[in-house]
Amino acid sequence: MLASPALAVDAITLHIGRVTGLEWSAESLDIELDWQQEAAASYRMRVKEVTHPALSSPLKNLMITCQQGWVSDHKIACQQGVLQLQHPILDDAQIPIRFEWNTLRQKFEIELRELHFGSGLLTVTLQSNPEGWALNIAADALDMAAVYSQLAVYLPTMPDIELSGKADLIASASGIDQLLTGFQWHADLHDVAFSDASGAYLGDKLSAIWQGNFVSERKSWVGETALTLHQGELLSPYVYVGIGQQPLLINTQLSINPQQLQITKFHYDHPGILIFTSSATLLRQQELMLQQFQLQTALFSIQNIYEHYLLPTLAESIIANLEWEGQAKLALSTQSNGAQLLALKLDDVSVEESVEKIAETAGEDEINKPRRSFALYGVNGVLNWSSGQEPAGSTLTWEGGHFMEGVTLGRTELDLSLHENNITLLNPAMIPVLDGGLVLSTFDLTVDDAPRFIFGGALTPISMEAFSQAMDWLPLSGTLSGGIPKATYQNGTLALEGAMLVDLFEGQTIIQNLRVEDLLGVWPILNADIEFMNLDLEALTRTFSFGKITGKLEGQIDDLYLENWRPVSFNARFATPEQDESRHRISQRAIDNISNLGGSGLSGALSRGFLSFFEEFRYARLGVSCRLENGVCELDGVEAAEQGSYLVKGSGLPRVDIVGFNHQVDWELLINKLAEIAGTGVDNAEIE
Repeated sequence: MLASPALAVDAITLHIGRVTGLEWSAESLDIELDWQQEAAASYRMRVKEVTHPALSSPLKNLMITCQQGWVSDHKIACQQGVLQLQHPILDDAQIPIRFEWNTLRQKFEIELRELHFGSGLLTVTLQSNPEGWALNIAADALDMAAVYSQLAVYLPTMPDIELSGKADLIASASGIDQLLTGFQWHADLHDVAFSDASGAYLGDKLSAIWQGNFVSERKSWVGETALTLHQGELLSPYVYVGIGQQPLLINTQLSINPQQLQITKFHYDHPGILIFTSSATLLRQQELMLQQFQLQTALFSIQNIYEHYLLPTLAESIIANLEWEGQAKLALSTQSNGAQLLALKLDDVSVEESVEKIAETAGEDEINKPRRSFALYGVNGVLNWSSGQEPAGSTLTWEGGHFMEGVTLGRTELDLSLHENNITLLNPAMIPVLDGGLVLSTFDLTVDDAPRFIFGGALTPISMEAFSQAMDWLPLSGTLSGGIPKATYQNGTLALEGAMLVDLFEGQTIIQNLRVEDLLGVWPILNADIEFMNLDLEALTRTFSFGKITGKLEGQIDDLYLENWRPVSFNARFATPEQDESRHRISQRAIDNISNLGGSGLSGALSRGFLSFFEEFRYARLGVSCRLENGVCELDGVEAAEQGSYLVKGSGLPRVDIVGFNHQVDWELLINKLAEIAGTGVDNAEIE
């Protein structure tokens, strides 16, 4: 459309209805042309609507003012112009434009420069010819919060998140007619932060490069993406990821079609912490349905995983103070029929729990040392967990360990079945404990919302001297042994069903109604009833350096209540059995210690008179009762006297009776004095 220069025409207006190309169309095109020499022109162009496959929706009510253009029979071009386009996502309606339309070659090209969007600048070019079309976008300093807010208006299914940061983007797409044949992108992300509505998922100070490309192949989209995180932090309720000095790399290869989403390879590489590769297939139905999933890790340091990924999320958890050594690797597979298999291989793993730091005084120096309440060393094995298929056997061994600080564990081997939410012992096992052991005949752990386990077995003789020393108790003699008919653990509480028989001080002790709450926590609470039968007093007093007493002793502790393994309340009674025919003798030292504890006023009296010539005295009965409550022990003896009560009722000549007058004694003071007697053999440990 070229007008003759011989005509005296300075301007012309063209009204064109609809103009179409191979992939695009323009409705109601009007051109107001200011004529210049050799077809050069400035003009204004109004278009009611423009459509193109690269546009998500038609552009409406466009006006182009071209300061330098070209109009001929087969070509309309503009080298310098301004597009006026009103749209909610645009920050400025005035957009610099350059375009060329060649009707003979069916070629169309347009460039939009300095397009203000998302508080940044975009350059958009679109080229179209009979072979296809190509769209290119370059964006600088996009404000991600502004972009997200603007896109959310048109994409209501976008999640509700807070987002900040900047992005530079280069992206392109190509196609033929209405068909998109490929697209790719490269984004530089700077100082990105995000948070979901609940605040459970967070990202902060993230800098990354995200790029990818996809092409259409046989009705499928095939491509790959690569994410390189250079810095920042990610936090969820389950895991924390902090980017270190080396970048975290995530590469994904995908295939998408109307029937399924296939992740042919997902490679995760966090240098020095974790490397794994996985694949998955998801069926695209009303909802995505997992058909298969595979994951395989390289050998990793458990301490690195614990310290870098898990520890920041554990807070006040009971496993928040662990120290690990050793390595492991993991394999996981899931099938559409529900079959799942997880294999965890442990390689020389050790774990210790550091509960607290305690201060010890050595001269004038104060030493802080870690207190280890639990540890396992040299753990090896393969744990195979399965669901929806036949269980696979597992083995777990450890070389040693301890719990409650000093109760040592020896080498142990366990044959296990880990199936669905159950862990079952396949064969009886022996766990060495101190100089004895725990024989497990049955063990069944159920892991669900309220984990619980049931076990039964027996204790082979464990030295009570070693056990009391390990527990930091007053030293005891004898052995701890007996059957455990059935014990259960649920919601942090251990409960013993039936009675456990203990061999102690050459007699027998029966423990019933045993219940320990928060067993593995920082403040265990124990309840029990204990009965003592035919304890040998000579073995008992020898253990405590109390002074020699011979004879038998029976008694009981009802309603025993311990917090953090320390007595808070109980009702205890110990006395000589009614039908005891054993030899009853008590030494001067024992008389002095009992006198001091009972407040009889006989402290040292025997050693100052003629009775000092006697090393031992006979007695008929002895005994004591204590009701502990609110830190006070209400003391009583074996029998009422005219004043007070008999702690020791003498017999024969010379006869010595010990009568107690102090009926209320501070418990901590009593324990401290007993510990002093037991530790040093002090003869004169008085209680005021």
